[in-house]
Amino acid sequence: MEIFRICLDTTALIGYLKGREPIASAVEKAVKECSCHVTTITVYELLFGVARAKKEIGEEALLGAMTVLSFIDRALIGSLK
Repeated sequence: MEIFRICLDTTALIGYLKGREPIASAVEKAVKECSCHVTTITVYELLFGVARAKKEIGEEALLGAMTVLSFIDRALIGSLK
């Protein structure tokens, strides 16, 4: 069975956390069925927005289910090809 790898962006994560369809269902399915990744920029954007809103919405659990890609680690970025 082939494992698909995808990199989710900030918009997709926010859509999921806020329950916006159809993105919420798509992200949920991706997390269950694929190897999901986010960039360090996406993590920063998401956590910055949550901190400004002063309201946690499940972001830690969601990010915990993903691999965070560093821009300086070319081996990780190359493995997505």
